[in-house]
Amino acid sequence: MKLQPFLLAAITSLTTNAAEPLNLTHTIPLPGVHGRIDHFACDEAGRKLVFAALGNNTGEVIDLANNKHLHSITGLRKPTGTLILAQPHRLYLANGDDGTFRAFDATTYAPGSQLAGLDDADNVRFDATAKLIYIG
Repeated sequence: MKLQPFLLAAITSLTTNAAEPLNLTHTIPLPGVHGRIDHFACDEAGRKLVFAALGNNTGEVIDLANNKHLHSITGLRKPTGTLILAQPHRLYLANGDDGTFRAFDATTYAPGSQLAGLDDADNVRFDATAKLIYIG
C-alpha cells in the first residue's frame, strides 16, 4: 500500500454563525510526512504554525503568510505537545517516548535547552500572565 503525503488544509468560516459551513481556503503539501499528527501551536504575529508529526517523529513548521512548509525538525521521539512563543523567539516540542521537552530557535531551528525526566510528556500550555509553561 502506498502512503500519500499529508496535506495541511486551512479551513475558515465566513461568519461566526455555527450553522454556517466551513470553507477550505487552501492546502499545503507536506512531503515526506507520514503517520499520525498531534498538537498544533500558532504564532499569530510571526505567521507560523508548528505541529507534532507524531508518526513521523518530526516537528513541522508552516509559513502561514505564504502557505508553505518551512522546515522539519528531526530526531524527536514521539512528539506530541507544541508551543511557539514570539518572546523569546522559540518553539518547543514535548516528546512522549523519551520524556523530554526541547526548545529550538524559531528562525534557525537550532536546538536549545532541554528538560528531561518527564514521563510521557504531552500537552503543552503557556500562561502568559505568569510566564509559565505547563507540560502534561
